[in-house]
Amino acid sequence: VAMAGATVSIPAVGGAAARVSLCGVRIGRRRASPSIGRSGCDARRRVVAAASDKTDENSPPYQVAQRKDLYELRIYGAYYVTRAPYSNREQGLASLMGYIEGGNEEEKTFPATQPLIMRYVDAPDGGFEKTMELSLGKDVTDPPAPTTGEARVAAAGGELLAVV
Repeated sequence: VAMAGATVSIPAVGGAAARVSLCGVRIGRRRASPSIGRSGCDARRRVVAAASDKTDENSPPYQVAQRKDLYELRIYGAYYVTRAPYSNREQGLASLMGYIEGGNEEEKTFPATQPLIMRYVDAPDGGFEKTMELSLGKDVTDPPAPTTGEARVAAAGGELLAVV
């Protein structure tokens, strides 16, 4: 699959639409290599991201760009996530769960939502920097700061993800 030079509108927080330029997407061996930018393409940075295919009532808004037997390409609108670096999945999940189970300034709990996203970004040493992120829910507008672990809060979305 290859998509290049396309511009699409996606849903955003607060009902406003955002436009995203898709620089290129390749799918091979069930891994995606999207290169997406809001103003032009950045060919120097390669991001590999994969998301789980489950959704629920708290999932962030998305549009299906393409559906195949082994994957679906989705364009996600804006949403907040808790994000943590990891070297193994258990470590990443523990950091994320610490935050959503009250490890934040307000001791607020969040539902375990989807998508769970794992990102692999090219590192200067030739390897990958790995992060895992979990949506805080579609209606979250001001998430509290984390107080434990390596989890951080970040804005996400406005991107094309391969869902397997």
